[in-house]
Order: sequence, then C-alpha cells, then structure tokens
Amino acid sequence: MRRFAPFRVTVLLWMVLTLTAWNAVRLWTAIAWRERLAEFAPSPGPFYIGLTGAIWTGVGLVVLWAVWKGKPWTLRLLAAGALAYTAWYWADRLLLQQEHANWGFMLLVNVSLLVYVFLTIRWLIHQREAYEREPENYPAE
Repeated sequence: MRRFAPFRVTVLLWMVLTLTAWNAVRLWTAIAWRERLAEFAPSPGPFYIGLTGAIWTGVGLVVLWAVWKGKPWTLRLLAAGALAYTAWYWADRLLLQQEHANWGFMLLVNVSLLVYVFLTIRWLIHQREAYEREPENYPAE
C-alpha cells in the first residue's frame, strides 16, 4: 500500500512545482518572444530572463526528482534552494526593476513562505529521527 505524504509536505511540493512551472514559462517566453523582448524590455533583456528561467527550472526539477527518489540530501537542497531563490528574487527586484511599490507585502509573503519551508524541513527531520530511533523487531523472550 502506497503511503501518502503529509499535507504540509504536499503543499511544499506544490510550491516547488509552481515555481518550476513559472520559471519554465519564463524560459519559453524568453526564447519564443526574444525579438519583442529585446525591443521593448528594459535591460538586461531576454538573455537574462531566459538564463534565470533555465537555472530555476533546472533547480526545481532536481528538487522534485530528489523528492521522488527519496535522496538523503533532498532537505539540504530544498533549504539551499529556498535561500538562493529568495536572494535572487530580492537582488533582481531591488537592482534591476524600476518600481518597488508593494515591497512591504512581498517581504511579508517571502518571509512567511521561508518560515513555512524551514518549519516543514525541521518537522521532516524530526520525523526521520523518530522513525530511525524506533526498534524494528524485538526478539521474542
């Protein structure tokens, strides 16, 4: 019988899948609309959009594959990916974008999502440790 993932893990995986799909669309858009983007988009242009879309699509696919295969380094990759994506998002937003109108709301959303990711990772680590501590079979006395 197949065990289902807990709800909080399912939500976390949907978050990864959503960001991966979003960045795949960015990559596709940068390739398909490169002439229009080069004409109308501000600096750094379609190459940057395509490159960052490709990088984050790749990272998301690796995270999803690692979860699917149950790799032992998945949680570290997920934590590193969440921190790296946050750093990239804010660097991109503050250095390359012109408007910063809703920065307070985005900061609140970003911090909330990071807290959720790290609390879920912490919960998964405790679940794994509890599972490893339980003896599998006691010898019959």
